[in-house]
Amino acid sequence: SITNLILTYTDQDSSTATARTQVTHSAMVTSLPRLVTSYLFLSSIAPNRAEDNPETTIPLVTFKKDETTNYKFVLENDPVMGGQSHSSYQITNDTFRWNGEVVNVPKLDAPGFCSVKSLYLIGRDNVMNDASACTHLKLRVGVSSTPDYAGFKVSFSSVYTENHTFKSFKANFAVKGLDFDEGGAWVDIPFADFSNDWSPYTGDAVTTCKDDPAVCPTAKDLSTIKQITIWAEGVSGGFSLDVLGIYAGFAPTKNTPPPPPPPLPTTETTCSGPIQENLRFNISLFTADEILPYYPEDEGLAYAVCCDPDFAGYAEPREFYSDPDVSFFDHLDDSLPNTFYDPVCGIPLFVVPAPAATGGRSFEEFYDETVEHGWPSFREGEVVDGNVVVADDGRIVLSACGTRLGTMEPDEEGARYCLDTACISGHAAAAAAEGGGFWNLMKRTYFRSPRASFVLE
Repeated sequence: SITNLILTYTDQDSSTATARTQVTHSAMVTSLPRLVTSYLFLSSIAPNRAEDNPETTIPLVTFKKDETTNYKFVLENDPVMGGQSHSSYQITNDTFRWNGEVVNVPKLDAPGFCSVKSLYLIGRDNVMNDASACTHLKLRVGVSSTPDYAGFKVSFSSVYTENHTFKSFKANFAVKGLDFDEGGAWVDIPFADFSNDWSPYTGDAVTTCKDDPAVCPTAKDLSTIKQITIWAEGVSGGFSLDVLGIYAGFAPTKNTPPPPPPPLPTTETTCSGPIQENLRFNISLFTADEILPYYPEDEGLAYAVCCDPDFAGYAEPREFYSDPDVSFFDHLDDSLPNTFYDPVCGIPLFVVPAPAATGGRSFEEFYDETVEHGWPSFREGEVVDGNVVVADDGRIVLSACGTRLGTMEPDEEGARYCLDTACISGHAAAAAAEGGGFWNLMKRTYFRSPRASFVLE
């Protein structure tokens, strides 16, 4: 289903969130085994601590202006198919005050959701404080005016999370019956309660960590947290929540034995040949381990996303096209047709802009829809006839030579091809066959000296 997200931004110099933009993205959840070679669950090695206080906790998110753990936040209210869920927040007196209402979606007769999340930290080494020595996620909260609201949840994602929205680790929590002191109360959530296999409709776990260790957060996840989200989801009604901070720490609990390691990824390919060298948009400079949880570290991002069966169904990160080292739109010409090619066999796939008479759009419309959804988005009139196909499942989009390109996400305007930048970054077959000579490189690709890009045309 199509999920409308109202994004609201704030910065450290402002205590009140102000609306910036509204985007839409496709809610897509795919269930695959987690691909991790080391699987040590931390509650097995961390000592029990009976005391619940800041001295025995590690700060992940705080709201004091000058602290390094004071991150920017984004509000996401989800009025799906005419739904009316809404929320807002303010940061006052070093406290994050969030309130709103989850309303049933009329066409679904089911609750929508509200959420607020820290902005995703860009850069592999840019992560929150290491929580891998801890057994619990701990929220320090104030007294709620809606203690009976039963839809509160919290999630986090890490460097190794394949999809930072729909494969994050999520758990329920409640604020009713807490033991408050002058500074608030602790909500203690064992990391063993978190799962990355949960329903996109209710937010509740489909598979629990207890039932299948493959859905549990690992030590590597807890040491590289990139984003934390608080949700009001799956339960209609008004809600109010004051958060003084989010921490990792300990609470009285029995240690949990480590789960067994998951199976290793395979080395098979679904593509008809190797990935081209010197891909457009600097894609050849990205390795899978920078973006995806894959080993060995020398696998290219394009191969992982477009060819590796272990990542079938997963996408490059949302808005990857706007990474400073990719700068997708900076490499396109808004006044001429831009042709996008398969990164393996080099056949043409899409052309933008395309004539409106054939169902195409202007460059501006292509730009707007790509920004709206977070991935390059094409329409039927921009497809090169015979070179793009949709798999039998109606969702996976492939090139005619078998390269995985992305997914089909139809909406009220018709078919929409939601694609990975890496999988449309190839050169024309003839150009690719010329090899990697200097003149060919000068004409067709982009150079950077580390992490600084410029175009040679």
